[in-house]
Amino acid sequence: MRFSIFALGLLFVSSSTMAIEPAASQADSVKTFVQTFYDWYVPLALKPQAGFSYGIVLKQKPDYFTPALRSALQKDLEASEKNPDYIVGLDFDPILASQDPCDHYVAGAVTQAGKNYDISISCKGEQESYVSAEAMPQGDSWIIVNFIYPPHDGLKEDDLLSLLNRLEKDRKRPKK
Repeated sequence: MRFSIFALGLLFVSSSTMAIEPAASQADSVKTFVQTFYDWYVPLALKPQAGFSYGIVLKQKPDYFTPALRSALQKDLEASEKNPDYIVGLDFDPILASQDPCDHYVAGAVTQAGKNYDISISCKGEQESYVSAEAMPQGDSWIIVNFIYPPHDGLKEDDLLSLLNRLEKDRKRPKK
C-alpha cells in the first residue's frame, strides 16, 4: 500500500512538472521570437526614410503579423500615403510605440493569456514597458496578433487593432 501511494505521488509530481516545462519553453520560445523581430526591425526603423517604417514589415516580412493585423496596417498606410498633407492615420511607430524610438528594445516579461502570450517590450535599461507584443503559436513558430499600449500620461490602455479600427471609422465619416 505504501508503495502504491509513493508511486502515485511520484507520478503526480512528475506529471505536474511535465505540465510546467512546456509552458516555460513556450514562454522562452515566444520571447525569443519577439526579440528577434525587434532586433531586425529597430535598425530599419531608425534609418531616415520616406514613409512609415512599419511598411517595411508589410513588404519584407508580412508573415510576422496575422492577416487581420497586416490588413489593418495596410489600410492605414494606404490612407496616409493618399493624404500626405494631413494626419489621417497613425502618427507614431505602432511597433515601437514612439515617435522618437530608442536604439534598442528588450523583450521582457511573458504572460500567457489563453492561447496567446503578451511580451512586454521596453527600451534597453528602462523598467517601464512601452508596448507589449501579443503573439500566438502558428505551426512551429509564432505570429504577432496585436500590440498593446499600457496606460500612461493619463491615457487608458489601448491596442493597435482597436486604434486602427477607430482611425478607419474616422476616415469614413463625412467631412463637415
